[in-house]
Amino acid sequence: MTGEIVWHDLLTHDAGAAKRFYADFLGWDYQFEQAAHFAWSGGEASYPLIIRNGEAQGGILDVDLGLSSRWLPYVAVSNVDKAVARASDQGGQIIRQAFDIPGVGRTAVVRDPAGGVICPFHPSHTYPPPRGTFVSDTCFSADAQTTEGFYNRVFDWPARIIPVRPCPAGNENIIGWFPSLAVADIVGKVEQARGLGATLIVPSDFQEGCRTAVLRDPVGAVFGLIEP
Repeated sequence: MTGEIVWHDLLTHDAGAAKRFYADFLGWDYQFEQAAHFAWSGGEASYPLIIRNGEAQGGILDVDLGLSSRWLPYVAVSNVDKAVARASDQGGQIIRQAFDIPGVGRTAVVRDPAGGVICPFHPSHTYPPPRGTFVSDTCFSADAQTTEGFYNRVFDWPARIIPVRPCPAGNENIIGWFPSLAVADIVGKVEQARGLGATLIVPSDFQEGCRTAVLRDPVGAVFGLIEP
């Protein structure tokens, strides 16, 4: 799994609104895990898991890291501490130093030089990553060359496959990673999302044989839609 994005968390300041939106929009269910010592914030807390087709696909974090609402991708690495050190050497900001999540693995929170946020992750289990809900990940950047160089050196991703796109015109403040979700009728789903309070950022167009669109959900997190 090294180099793969294997998990997604929605970082939000209104978990209730986020859960309602995605439940109404995509039919997601949730299962709550209660932790006596929640690794993200300390103390007792519940962690809503996103459930689709009976399988956990991601989670929702209601924690304050000084960041706006956004999706956090987790990249599998062989050693989180070394990835953090490389990120720092390449001009990245370490938002949260490496820490352990009991029964899950070790991770950290890193901001790239252009502002995108990502989590290097090493699992402490052997379960395969979930498939079918988050089908691709893209990074909007105001400096694509610097961003590509950073991720190439931190995660050893070949520059030709790093999915970096320029920030859309008029939305230069939208920087960072977002996942794309598979849908069967992208035009209809865009209208449904807007009716539920989402904002359209990039209208539906064709990218590499697929129809795509980018939106911002009602809590402020950017996400994409993709219709094969």
